[in-house]
Amino acid sequence: MFLSKNKLRYSLYFIFICLGIVMLFFLVKKLQELYNKVSIICILKNETNICYINAPVQLLFASVKFRNFILNHVKHNDSRIANLAKLFNQMIQHEKLDPLPYYKEIFKDNDQIKFNSSKGKFSQSTFEIVKLYVENFNEPHFFFDFVWHKPILINRNVFIYVNQPNKFLEPLHQRIKNCKKDEPMPEIIIFHLYGDAKCDEIKVPEIITVFPDISYKLQSQMIKTSGKDKITKVPIMHVYSNVKIGQKWYKIDDSHYEEIEDVNEKVFRNNETTFLIYER
Repeated sequence: MFLSKNKLRYSLYFIFICLGIVMLFFLVKKLQELYNKVSIICILKNETNICYINAPVQLLFASVKFRNFILNHVKHNDSRIANLAKLFNQMIQHEKLDPLPYYKEIFKDNDQIKFNSSKGKFSQSTFEIVKLYVENFNEPHFFFDFVWHKPILINRNVFIYVNQPNKFLEPLHQRIKNCKKDEPMPEIIIFHLYGDAKCDEIKVPEIITVFPDISYKLQSQMIKTSGKDKITKVPIMHVYSNVKIGQKWYKIDDSHYEEIEDVNEKVFRNNETTFLIYER
């Protein structure tokens, strides 16, 4: 009798341990799915003309490497970085979100970013988020060079300004050629296509191969188009982002999203492309 009770007890222990391992496995798998955000899209409300911030946030959030790095800094001592991490964390957990409270904290010291204004500059809000990163981290996997009010140049960073959209790969190849042999290649490349030069047709490569064993894949892009002010109905510039999730492309336009059917024309040949993010 004593032996049978012991056997029963050990059998129950064994069953509980097995159940615990199985539950832990599924919990880790679920957390991994949330962390990598492979199937969920979070749309951002735009009730105060903030598409010029929503689009850059979706652009950067779609970069798995950038997003995961920021998510690790929810308790960062710079409250702007911490709030960006909190925003990303909420975007993982919800399908719809009002981002304005987070934006007010992220840009609280920036007089150039104005809310409830149809004259916001999408390029400036993009630069400001990137600048927050550059000022706070010296992470060798993420590097950007860009010129705004003051040049910020970090040798291993790649953030390229191009005023000839149909030749935007040339400065990248030149930059790589000038890199030191022991210098690590960046994990992310961000292109900013701008300038007054008209381009009849832009060809955005899906994959950029810089060395036989190093290539980058297009992950997201920002599109500049026209729209109307919600209150005055006056024509204004409007921006949205195209993002790759899994093997599909989606257009995320503030509180609306849809799968892109004609990827070739609407992604790789879109003449209104203004920002591009490539990942290794």
